[in-house]
Amino acid sequence: MLLSYGFLEGLGRLHPPSYTRILLTMKEIRPTYGEGGWSSGHRFFRKAAYRARHDFQKSYTRLLLHKSESDAPVVIQDTSNPAFAGLVVPENISDPELAELREQVYQCEQSTLLYCCMAVEAYLNYYGVRKFGEKFYKRTLERSGITEKLSNIILAVSGECIEPDDEIYREVKELFESRNRLVHPKTREINETNVHDHVVDPDTFDDVEAYVTRMDRILRQFCSFDPEIVWDIEFGTDRYET
Repeated sequence: MLLSYGFLEGLGRLHPPSYTRILLTMKEIRPTYGEGGWSSGHRFFRKAAYRARHDFQKSYTRLLLHKSESDAPVVIQDTSNPAFAGLVVPENISDPELAELREQVYQCEQSTLLYCCMAVEAYLNYYGVRKFGEKFYKRTLERSGITEKLSNIILAVSGECIEPDDEIYREVKELFESRNRLVHPKTREINETNVHDHVVDPDTFDDVEAYVTRMDRILRQFCSFDPEIVWDIEFGTDRYET
């Protein structure tokens, strides 16, 4: 590959610590569909994300049906403690079936997010190992942060610099920030002064559809940087996609 001054300048500007290893990576690039065998779960994780979305939709429908048959919410009228007055208690708070349905919906929501992130990261690792070889990839890129890994792989194979304000960078960052909030849960103290800030509608869930849409948008944008990639070979089609 012939390197222009502008491209070299872009390498140093984007990830200075990675400058040398990216130049080395360019010498190791292999054909996208060269001979060899690889073990990767990216196809399974993507399908699992769609199945989790499907399970979310079914569970949420059952939840709404059960709620329609439940009593109205209860508003606390505790005049002895003004801090708790006016709090809305979910209908049939002691209803075990309703609680179980809510947990099922929440589980499907979070499973969708996790599988979306796993599909994206698994494919980046799979692609990186195929293009650069396992030994080189593990030594230089495998343990990088997700946005640095994305940027450096694209830079090495296409010569294009991905900036933080580029769509694919933003999409990856936002998806994985949601994942990080989930897998690194925080505990907060609740008292009379902030109790209202911590009361949320138990039936407010994340936009699961947005998770899978973002996952596919990231994957398709990433694949667009390598014209050799064939989507159907890499991912196929899952019956839950529609």
